[in-house]
Amino acid sequence: MTSKEVLVYAFIKFLADDANSPETSEEMKESIEVAKQCLETAYKLEHGARPDLDLKNSLEELISNAKLKKVLTQDMKEQAERFKKEGNDLVNAEKYIEAIESYSRAIGIDNTNAVYFSNRAAAYNKLNDYRQAVDDCEEAIAIDPNYSKAYGRKGLALSGLGMHAEAIESYRKAIELDPTNQNFRVNLEIAEEKARESAANPMAGGLGSLLGGAGGMPDLGQILNNPTMMQFASQMMSDPNMQQMMSNMMNVVQPNAQPPSSDGTQPAPSVPGVDQFMRVGQQMAEQMQRENPDLINQLRNRFQGNNENGSSGNNPDSTS
Repeated sequence: MTSKEVLVYAFIKFLADDANSPETSEEMKESIEVAKQCLETAYKLEHGARPDLDLKNSLEELISNAKLKKVLTQDMKEQAERFKKEGNDLVNAEKYIEAIESYSRAIGIDNTNAVYFSNRAAAYNKLNDYRQAVDDCEEAIAIDPNYSKAYGRKGLALSGLGMHAEAIESYRKAIELDPTNQNFRVNLEIAEEKARESAANPMAGGLGSLLGGAGGMPDLGQILNNPTMMQFASQMMSDPNMQQMMSNMMNVVQPNAQPPSSDGTQPAPSVPGVDQFMRVGQQMAEQMQRENPDLINQLRNRFQGNNENGSSGNNPDSTS
């Protein structure tokens, strides 16, 4: 059976399942039946679902997993490789924005090459655009689940976002695929240390991740002596959203007192969990990032002094 026939049968099965839904009206069921018959007639298929056909994937899964594959000529492949090499050269020259543009051109020609997405993720990491880096790493992994560098670069990006537990998971997968890579092991140890520091000092989690995932609270003296930062803080505190977040944080730190129990004893005060501190701190960090990303990038570059060993792990991959 051809792939086209499998797709049509999957669509017919989708229509049949939809017709059997209790939410489908009788009028719509009749229309669905007509559509099924038209498909069967047009493609000269047997009436009804083939009992010998095992449709392991639903139509939704077939669509979501499908890649718009082009028929790539040799010239197109060579052009994509030239854009990738151009991107690699630009990364080595520390021209990361231009490198991203070159990798994007390569992806525009061939969006089934995991290296192109992974190399663009490396450039995004260099610009501290960690969310874009994570997205590109996930694209690379979807194309090639055994691509260790994509997991390593995803770990760097997740650490930059302060998501140390997720970073640890990515590094472990990278090591599983490439046990001899010492950079993965070093970065795993650093991520584990940062996770312990964040757990010990949860209030620093949001601001620490905002300034590059350093894990601990930045030097407040430097912040207080920075007039631009203080002006920004004053503006932020006049924002109603930030005021609400501060109120939420105070409720976490000093929760409402519990009334005495029926026997007159005072219940023990509830202890806020680490996840509550982390959640509120992360909300504040994201709000600050939205309000003034340029300032945050400047502060990140100033305070970021204990990052993962990203120099080698972020070097572009020259292989195809």
